[in-house]
Amino acid sequence: MSLTFVVIYGWLLNVHASIENNFFIDYFKYKNAPSMLGISCNTIEDDVLLARDFSKYGISVAFHKLTNMSGISRVACTDYWKIGIFFDTRCYDDQEVSLIFFEASEYRMFGELHYWLILGHDLEEVLNNIDDQAFGLSTDMIVAVSINDTMDEYNLYDIYNMSKEKGNTINVTFFGTWKYQQGLSVGLLQTKFQRRSNLQGSTIRAAYFKLTYRPPQMSLEEYFNDYAHATRDAQMKFGYHIMSHLSDLYNFSLEPHESPVWLPTDKQGPVARAVINNTVDFSGNTLTMTSQRTYLLKYVHQDWPFRTCFMFRNPQPTTIKIAEILRPFAKTIWYLMAMVVVIGVTVLVMVLRFERSETATMRFSNSVLLMIGSLCQQSTDIVMNRYSTRVAFLFIMIFSLLMCNYYSASVVSARLDEPIFKINDSLNEFGKMHMKMATESMFYLEFFLKMPAWETVQFYNKYWLNLPEKEKFMKPEQGMLLVKKGGFAYHTHPDVGYPFVEKLYDNREICELMEVHLAWPTRNAFGVTYNSTFIEIARVD
Repeated sequence: MSLTFVVIYGWLLNVHASIENNFFIDYFKYKNAPSMLGISCNTIEDDVLLARDFSKYGISVAFHKLTNMSGISRVACTDYWKIGIFFDTRCYDDQEVSLIFFEASEYRMFGELHYWLILGHDLEEVLNNIDDQAFGLSTDMIVAVSINDTMDEYNLYDIYNMSKEKGNTINVTFFGTWKYQQGLSVGLLQTKFQRRSNLQGSTIRAAYFKLTYRPPQMSLEEYFNDYAHATRDAQMKFGYHIMSHLSDLYNFSLEPHESPVWLPTDKQGPVARAVINNTVDFSGNTLTMTSQRTYLLKYVHQDWPFRTCFMFRNPQPTTIKIAEILRPFAKTIWYLMAMVVVIGVTVLVMVLRFERSETATMRFSNSVLLMIGSLCQQSTDIVMNRYSTRVAFLFIMIFSLLMCNYYSASVVSARLDEPIFKINDSLNEFGKMHMKMATESMFYLEFFLKMPAWETVQFYNKYWLNLPEKEKFMKPEQGMLLVKKGGFAYHTHPDVGYPFVEKLYDNREICELMEVHLAWPTRNAFGVTYNSTFIEIARVD
């Protein structure tokens, strides 16, 4: 009798395990998870069978058993690929379950890269053990509760919390059902971000660099919407309007904050520091991506092409060198031309003798003028009735035409072939020009001037420090006018300087403009706190 009971009980356990295996496979096939971690209540043999079933669908599985030192972070943390995790809480006590969730929260394992499937006896019991401190809009967690005692039907609930730090509570939404005969039936057909996109008026704090041109009596919102001076503090205005667009899309209230002055001892800057310290949710303006910051905050998207440069005119030489005048012909050609001119004048003097009765001096004078005029492609009013005069003049014209065209083309070619005077995009080479210079007032100017690059160090120590302090800073409209006059270099943002170029400079002055970069071209990105719950929605936008 006892043997029969054992056999029947074992068979029931195998059937139950097989049903659960089908449930796991159906769900994670639906999620397209490439790999799995299982914390199950099954025996080792059942886990092996489950791994074999998953492998048929190309899904690799690892299993983990809870101990006092659970160590789930060592096998479930991921930075580059997605992983599914199923956790059967029905055979573990509340302390063990809470330990798993606490560790997962500490290691930020409730983001876009983790798919959670939690099995429990009761929904409320599972919710009480969940640590939702790290939950966010991208959390992908389903709690499955059995409907009957045979464990072949489950109700599935979608669990997330928009932001516990802002006082929000766990949101529970009916996701669908799973039945052994029918399989998985999903009721939530919208994408995760579509159904969670309404932030219900939550306040999002954004920090902006200290504004250079904002009048003291003007509020931040009024200044950001001042289109009459759109190029002033353009980076911050761009960030504000991007954030305003997001607030309209996702129904949150934007709370802008102006940062304090960037202190020389602060390597990260006030905006990045505010994001790192979690005093704000977003950087209102874009930040330069550095290797140090990547471990302290997260970047959303590279949206702003950032660079700063010294702009100055580089006029080309206008003097003509003697060598360029004589270069088209070799010396022998010049001698032969002189000989032909002498012969031509002599022939003209001789043939003009038959045209009219003039003195020898007058004929010689007319012949010289006629020869010079022919070489210069000029006309004449001398009457030529005799064939001899006309034939002589015809040969002189052909000779002059050939020589003049060739000479003109050679001179023009020599001028065009002269190399344009340019310097490398180098601060050290720029400093050697000893031009007068000034800069637009920038809160991060010292950060770039004190970069460890050799050229920057040379420029800063040899040239920048020697400028009088009162001459270092200048408003853009004044600086770009001095650049137009020549002999002056102005450091600014291209989006600030080039509108003045378009309005004030002529074509020649534009062609002579040159740039030498202080901050090399890069694409800056908005930053969010390292454990931000809003990063995925910002990326989707």
